[in-house]
Amino acid sequence: MSAKASGSSVAIATPQPHVTEPSYTIREFCLAERMSTPTYYKLKNLGLGPREMRKGAAISISHRARLDWQLARENPTGAEAEAVREAEDGLRNRSRAAAAKSIKSPRHVSRRDEKPHRRVKARA
Repeated sequence: MSAKASGSSVAIATPQPHVTEPSYTIREFCLAERMSTPTYYKLKNLGLGPREMRKGAAISISHRARLDWQLARENPTGAEAEAVREAEDGLRNRSRAAAAKSIKSPRHVSRRDEKPHRRVKARA
């Protein structure tokens, strides 16, 4: 909603009531992010997990913490950014090695003998 300033045609934005999103259990967070629980704990141990809230013995993750966590994973910095680059380089090198091995294979598509295709008679 917006309200007009008195004597002016300029609209002033009125803050909307804060819509609260539910918090997540660790299992719900993992399901929402499509990751396994062990992966969650690996990230947590590396210091890359989301902020957690403790309610007695229960642990939950706020929606805001999830959004912040997603933003941090999208825009890694420092050591995390370097680790992401190294992982990308490793995948790229692995892909290139697989392609080179495939090309050398006697079963590669470029080495197959062309066999004439049989025509299949259409059923009437």
